[in-house]
This record gives sequence, C-alpha cells and structure tokens, in this order.
Amino acid sequence: MDEVTYLVKKYHIELVGIIDDIYFAFMDRSLEMAEGFLRAGVPFEWYIQDRVDSWAKLTPEQAKLFRRAGLVRIHFGAESGSDEVLRSIEKKANIEKTMQALERCKQAGIRASFGFIFGLPAEKEKDLFQTLDLIDRIYRSYDKADCYTNIFTPYPGSPLWPVALEKGFVAPERFEDWSHFYPRITELPWIGKRKQRQLQAIRQYLRFGYHQVKVGERHHSWRHSLLLKLLRSPSRYRIRTKNFALPLEIYGYQALQKVKGGFHLYERF
Repeated sequence: MDEVTYLVKKYHIELVGIIDDIYFAFMDRSLEMAEGFLRAGVPFEWYIQDRVDSWAKLTPEQAKLFRRAGLVRIHFGAESGSDEVLRSIEKKANIEKTMQALERCKQAGIRASFGFIFGLPAEKEKDLFQTLDLIDRIYRSYDKADCYTNIFTPYPGSPLWPVALEKGFVAPERFEDWSHFYPRITELPWIGKRKQRQLQAIRQYLRFGYHQVKVGERHHSWRHSLLLKLLRSPSRYRIRTKNFALPLEIYGYQALQKVKGGFHLYERF
C-alpha cells in the first residue's frame, strides 16, 4: 500500500494495474489496503483480476468501499457459459456466481470485464451457444460490462494437456516453435476448419455488436463509434439467433480494409 501511494505521488500516476492472483483471497488485507488508499488522500484509479466466486462473496458495502478507494475495473475469467464445460476444466465457479459478481460490480459502479474461451475440448455446439447467451445477458444487465474471447490453447503441464494430446493435438517439438502457435489461425483437431471459421466469425460479430473498452480508455474514437453504430444491430441479431452463415458484414469490413489500405477503421481487429 505504501509503495503504491509513494509511486503515485512521485510520478503523478493516474491508473495502476495490480497483478496479484490472490489479492481478494485475503479479504481482511484487501479491505485494509482499500482503506489505506483512502487515508493516503492521493486520488488514483486501479484495476485488478479476480475470480467470480471470490468477488461474488463480497457484500455491496465492501464492493462500494473498493470503488471509493479507486478500483475502476475487474477482469474475471468466466471461461464458458456452460456449467458442464466449467466442471470439465475444474473451474470453481458457475454461471450463477458469474452473474453475482456482475451484480456486485454494478452495485458499486465498477467496470466488469469477463474473459471467455472457445474451443475447449468438452465444448459442444450447445455449450458454445450457452456462452453466447451468457455474453448477451451480461451486456443486457450492465452497461459497464464487456466481454473478451479467445480460442483455447493447450499448454504443457496444464490439466487439459493430456486431453488435447488424446484428441490429436500435435505439440510443437521445440520451445521456440510455440512462437508460431497462434489460436486465431492454428486449427485444433477437435474443431476443424469449418468450425474454426465459424468461431472467428462469432468473435468478429461480438466485437462489432458489443462495446469493448480498453484499460485506461475513457471514450471510443469517432471511427470506432461510427462502426459500432452501423454494425451493432445486425451483429447482435446474428449472435442472438445463432445465424453465422454468409457473414456479409465481415466481408464488407474486410473489403473496406483493402480499399483503405493501412487505415484501420476499427483498431481492435
């Protein structure tokens, strides 16, 4: 606490990222630090990561204390909208806990960011669609929430590593070969080319249809706002109806990119 406030004072820091996987595991310590930030009288904002089951245990008053102490954003690993998939990866949380964590953030006015993973070995189409429904529900529930997605990467030593190998994943032979592994273009054996394209289209429609605010970003650029306004409704319709055939909106965006050359209308792609 003293080190953070010292650095904030000395360098006039406005936003601090606290990297601590167990910050809220010791709630007495966490609350004491929040009160210490307030006593220091040095206004600054900070963000952190937490588990949905941990944050869901907080009382509304505790969540509001953290907000008064400068906490503006929490990143959660929600992973999936399917409790069945969450159990398969031994996640100590469920959909109910995710929504409870969201509600705590909403009560305190803290931005809630949720990360989801597509392509997990146990994920079936119904599980994928449940995840999309949860993402849509999160956005409908709180205007200061955003969701981010990635495609599963099997890492050596992780619990899902042997499962990935059993399903046909061929591991890079050398450590440096992992630098060429990129989930956006690397196909997992249990997904296949067609599903890979569908997942990328879904991720694109989520970016088009729902706002995503970068850490430290207060306002979208006018280009970003314009694109969202044009594509929000059709993209949300596709997510809600699960219709991703003939993705004309994505084709149009790609064509615009080619016409404009290096000019990126939407910087996040």
